[in-house]
Amino acid sequence: MAGQHDGPDEPDPDDDLDEWDEELSSWDGDDLDEFEDDVEEDLAWTPRPLPFQPRPGGGFTLALEPVEAQLLTTLLPDLRTLLMSPSDPSLRRLFPTAYPGDARLEAEYRDLTGSHLLEGRFADLDVVESSLAAGRLQAGELDAWLRALNAIRLVLGTKLDVGEDDDPPDPDDPVAPMWSVFVLMGILIEGAVIAASESLPPADDPD
Repeated sequence: MAGQHDGPDEPDPDDDLDEWDEELSSWDGDDLDEFEDDVEEDLAWTPRPLPFQPRPGGGFTLALEPVEAQLLTTLLPDLRTLLMSPSDPSLRRLFPTAYPGDARLEAEYRDLTGSHLLEGRFADLDVVESSLAAGRLQAGELDAWLRALNAIRLVLGTKLDVGEDDDPPDPDDPVAPMWSVFVLMGILIEGAVIAASESLPPADDPD
């Protein structure tokens, strides 16, 4: 994420929204503007509770910031719509080529596995949307959250063309809000991994 600064400027209502929409496609709008303004400073530079809090009877309570929950309610349906166009280039990292250089084998692989992979993605979205509305999830639903969050992150990473050594954009860069969401997905994924590891039973003592 971009370096710490005094705080984001107030959004200018006269900004060129047409150019903004062209750049960010369906992953933009008021939710991302709010995210850029409110979360860049408030979330990134202050401690926060883990997003998945264990419940005494099992499962987890969601401890998302309101802007995070609002953002997910927008991104999840957008991802669902995007998945209905499997050839969309922004899904390249989500469904990587299995047989590069061999179009015939690749086509056969897609025919055999494509519908199964999509069904799994849609099922994950169903789980996340349901538990997001309820504010809690069962322990067995955490994997669906991990997969769905990672799917969003992969799509964003493709749109941003992120590489391992890329630096974050400047705060006034048009793609900075999308980068912030990309970083947030990583934070939530890390929180899910921590929740999963802490819910594991203790290992048996070999002695």
